[in-house]
Order: sequence, then structure tokens, then C-alpha cells
Amino acid sequence: MRWLFVLALGCQGAPPDLATYLERHEVEKLERATWDRVIVPEFRPLYDDYAAAFAVAPWSGAIATRKHFAGDPELTLGQARARWLVPVLFPSEVATAGATPIDAVFFRDGERWFALAGIDRVIRGRVDRIDPACGAAIDVPGASKLCRDVSFVVAQTVLLSDPTRFHRACALAANACAKPSP
Repeated sequence: MRWLFVLALGCQGAPPDLATYLERHEVEKLERATWDRVIVPEFRPLYDDYAAAFAVAPWSGAIATRKHFAGDPELTLGQARARWLVPVLFPSEVATAGATPIDAVFFRDGERWFALAGIDRVIRGRVDRIDPACGAAIDVPGASKLCRDVSFVVAQTVLLSDPTRFHRACALAANACAKPSP
């Protein structure tokens, strides 16, 4: 009986890897229940904004994938900011089509892959409602680690509705993000 069970499991096959999935399926946005289960608590209030901003540009070319981790210098701004939304060591991936990054972060939940996309625009919109100069300061291509860290604090404080900390973080960002990446 044990062999039949093992054989049955082997016949079901493993869920497809990300590259295979992206070749065969449309990119899916997280459903509210998945969002509430996966996303860290401080960023959960962003779901409606995420759902409204969700868009992944079409791509062409061979798909390559790699693990998604904080501090990866090849991440797009959207991919770097999406890292803030998931727990530490969360198993997510990023992909390129040809040599072009697909500006989203992907993770598997069961048989399906979901994407976090547009988070950079959502956060920037929230920051801009309070201080557009701060939003411009944190949207620096090739930002230094210090700038990325301060940008996270800006995002946290805007979500926590803490104006004192927000303005302090923006002042730090204006200084830290004005310097080129080392």
C-alpha cells in the first residue's frame, strides 16, 4: 500500500517553476485572503492601492529567474520595495525576459504563482500626498544602502501616520539619497 501512495504522489508532479509558469500563464495579482496571510502587518493596509495599481508590462524573450533578496543590486525599485512587504527570508523570486527585468516579485502559493507589482508607485503616491519632495528624494536610481534603508523608514512612517517621524525620515532621505551609491 505504501508503494501505491508514493507512486500516486510522484505522478501528480511538482508545481511548475516560475519560468515555466510565466511561459504558460498570465501574471496573477494576490487575492485579499492571500495578501492578509502573507504580507507583513504594517503593509497590509496597502491592499486596495496594490490592487488598483497592479500592472505588469508585457515581455518577450527567454525567461530567467533567481531568488529575491534584500540588497540585490540588480533589483528594480519596485522589486526592492516589494521585499519590504514579505517576511524575512520569504521564498520569493524575480525574473528577467531576455536581459530586461520583469518589474514584479513572484511567489508560489500552492499550485499558483502570484506577483507583487506596482508597490513602488503605491508607496510613492502615499509619500507624495504628504510631501512630493520627499517622494522625489527616495526615488533614486542606484540608491545607496543608506538611502534604501531610510526610504523604508519613510514608507513605514507614512503608513503609521506619524508626521513627526515622517518629516525626520524625509530630512534624512534628502541627505542620504542625494549621495551616489558607494
